[in-house]
Amino acid sequence: MKNWKTWLSLGFIASGLYSLGGCQKGDLTLGSEIIPNENLSVVMVDTFTVKLSTVAVSDSAVTSADSSVYVGRWTDANTGTQDFVAFMSPTYVSSTLNTRSGARYDSLVLVLPLSLSYGDSVQTFKISTHQTTTPLVSTLAYYNTNTSVQYQSKPLAQASFAPGRGTTPSVRQRFSDTLGVQLFNALQNNTINSSETLHNLLPGVALKGSSKGNVIVGLSVPRSYLRVYFHDDNLLTPTAESVDIPFTFMHYSRYSSNFTGTPLANLKPGPTSVNSTLTNNMAYITQSGPLRTRVEFPYLTETLEPYFTLLGVNRAELVFDPIRTDVRDNTNPPSTLVLYKTNAVNDILTNQPVENVQGIGTPVSATYVSDNSGWALKDHYTFNVTNYFNLILKRKVQNAPLVLTPPVGAQQYLNFSRTALGNRNYTSDRVRLRLYFTQSN
Repeated sequence: MKNWKTWLSLGFIASGLYSLGGCQKGDLTLGSEIIPNENLSVVMVDTFTVKLSTVAVSDSAVTSADSSVYVGRWTDANTGTQDFVAFMSPTYVSSTLNTRSGARYDSLVLVLPLSLSYGDSVQTFKISTHQTTTPLVSTLAYYNTNTSVQYQSKPLAQASFAPGRGTTPSVRQRFSDTLGVQLFNALQNNTINSSETLHNLLPGVALKGSSKGNVIVGLSVPRSYLRVYFHDDNLLTPTAESVDIPFTFMHYSRYSSNFTGTPLANLKPGPTSVNSTLTNNMAYITQSGPLRTRVEFPYLTETLEPYFTLLGVNRAELVFDPIRTDVRDNTNPPSTLVLYKTNAVNDILTNQPVENVQGIGTPVSATYVSDNSGWALKDHYTFNVTNYFNLILKRKVQNAPLVLTPPVGAQQYLNFSRTALGNRNYTSDRVRLRLYFTQSN
């Protein structure tokens, strides 16, 4: 009978703690270390200090490996400005123009199909096309940090459109007839007969974007081309004909971050960090930029000291609620975030992921989950850090600083997701560390 009462009491405690979990998702797996004894109880502690800071990492990416190029600008009072400029060099494709004695030039048009728009895409967006001074090199891998390619300040052409209204699948820009006639004549008299001779006349183009809002636009390189329109006077009924010049020779996107005038002004990759208390109680992550969030538990031992009879952590959860009010804001948080250990210079120690219950080498990750069905958006990343904190409490690993980052790998394809995370003092979306453990009474 006594054992039955003990089990019943523990059942009530577990049920109560589940209620304390509130809106959290997932199985708490309570009781995994509970021994049926009236001297034990389950306790939930969520009063830990979690220190958040913004740090910078090296954000070099092989953008020439992406099938799109990106243009635009993103400006934020706390995270500064990111500028995106695209570069493409054309490829020579043989045509029959050199055999068409009656062919006459009509116009030269640049066609840029859209592949992506991110941000306030209902704003009018302008793309300016400039001629580069040298061609790209087809055998190089171009990183976003490459600044070797220069371009003329005066644009060849400009076009404005609203990328988010669904009415502009492609941007079209008419080039000057001066360049058009030169290109047409060189193709017709066979002066242009290779990519090298084509680059003597047109080395490449640089694409720049501008808008009143924060907008980044992607352009599909395989579907972009220069179209030379002409007609043939030797035909009985001359009709519009064309020759297309693709941009498959080489391309890349250059982007950079500028923190001037923000609380992050002195932030550089290395030992510097900016405490979230200096950035309105928020820390930042930019997936296509250098910003990551450093996570520390400075008073972990002191907080746990009253629970000196601790037997073991049944579950530990680290929860972040992105600061976001509406899923329609077009600024999606990263779909997945990962926890790694870091050091004094904020390196992402990919060989030291936070210990996972699945074993060494498997990083602890969390998927972005959102629910917009109620009157207010509920969204979160919930990390299961049970194994890590059990090892800390058993003194098998140190309480190390962590870095919160999108998945680490060969970042060849740009992703513009970004998020802000609130510290314990933020008004609503606060970070929380919750430990459920067994204690002797």
